Amino acid sequence: MAPLPSNSTAVFFLDYTTCGVEHTLQVRYDSPAGVGDAMEDTHALLVALDPGLTELTVTGARNRELGANVTVPVTWIGDVSYGGAIGPRYKGAAYLDFVGRDTSGRRVRIAIFGPGDFFDATNEDYRFLTTDSSVIAAARSVLDGTANTFITISGEKPTWYSYANTGVNAYWRNRIR
Repeated sequence: MAPLPSNSTAVFFLDYTTCGVEHTLQVRYDSPAGVGDAMEDTHALLVALDPGLTELTVTGARNRELGANVTVPVTWIGDVSYGGAIGPRYKGAAYLDFVGRDTSGRRVRIAIFGPGDFFDATNEDYRFLTTDSSVIAAARSVLDGTANTFITISGEKPTWYSYANTGVNAYWRNRIR
């Protein structure tokens, strides 16, 4: 499959910190959705994940229009923070990762860093099914309920898998060391 340019869709970026580590959430969207819709859907996703997160504090938001190579700041319309208590620094490398595929086979992932203590439970396959967790089920419901946001790089709506992967990202683990 030939790669597509990264600017083949419009993209909303949410910058945040969790556990003292800075991260960015990337959300692709397409018309008729606009950046406001992308922000509303991102807010809904974070609200669904709220019971399962350590404190996540929004530090900024940016938008990149279709075909553009630069981002411009936008005013975030959601809450200032989500999640529970401030987590230890090592949790800044831990993540929840939702994966989907569109009809052409292109994959999309939505990763949120800083899962809360709930996700520390022993899980031998590093995966939480929607039947394992009401938090994962609620988040997947948000992803399924959007029409023109959380899309793939080709601009198609994906079919989201019925689970979220969890683990520790090696890049962020090494940066924290």
